[in-house]
Amino acid sequence: EDIMKQLVLQDIFLNYLRREHEKTSIATADKMNYIGYIRAFDNQIVILDLEQGQVMLFKNNIISITSEIQILSEKYKENYE
Repeated sequence: EDIMKQLVLQDIFLNYLRREHEKTSIATADKMNYIGYIRAFDNQIVILDLEQGQVMLFKNNIISITSEIQILSEKYKENYE
């Protein structure tokens, strides 16, 4: 059940960034930082549009995904506590 909650929250977060074309920063375990726009994602990867092309990042190598906007509001918090 906890894994399903993680996937649902992850999907909400990533899909919002993709759909709204929000600038996104992704930090990876190998200390790389990518800034761009999410093109697509699935259970294992995130494809990010960069100024110089695209990059496919494996989720198991991603440390954090950040954006300048608030995506998850209090209504989502209530559903997942």
